[in-house]
Amino acid sequence: MLDPQGGVIGEIGPLYGLALPEGGTEWNWNIAPIGEIAPDYEVRHRVRGYSDLPKG
Repeated sequence: MLDPQGGVIGEIGPLYGLALPEGGTEWNWNIAPIGEIAPDYEVRHRVRGYSDLPKG
């Protein structure tokens, strides 16, 4: 979660501490701009995609 100036005000680890393999491509996915969920913060996910994720 980010404040109006872009500062991080909260983080939630959706993988519960599981580490992803190295590689892939990372990007920010803007889920909800300020005002959509709350008047004072936005929600952004950090995403990593793999075209060749090895099977475990």
